[in-house]
Amino acid sequence: MPVICEAAIALALTEPDRHWMERQLVELMRDADGSVRSIAALAVGHLARVHGQIDLELVMPVLQDLVEDSEACGNAANALDDISTFVHYGNADDGIMRVVDATDVGDEYADLG
Repeated sequence: MPVICEAAIALALTEPDRHWMERQLVELMRDADGSVRSIAALAVGHLARVHGQIDLELVMPVLQDLVEDSEACGNAANALDDISTFVHYGNADDGIMRVVDATDVGDEYADLG
């Protein structure tokens, strides 16, 4: 496994700057190496779980593409599940909390971030 994969997982779990980390992972999810794409997708799920937030406009299109990628589809699906489970937008006190559905695409999630 490339060292970059180990670094991606470690940083996804510990990096306090979620926005910076999201940008790094999006670049890695576009890497030529399938193992890098796969681990980067897994790291997006970890990042969503740790922070409870994710930039949907940035990561969802890439994750959706990776669902069709034979080398990264499993971890892309896991990341989508993590986003669906752990990412919430809105204010629970106001009764308007919306749990992000991993199948949200396009304009349906663009205004949630």
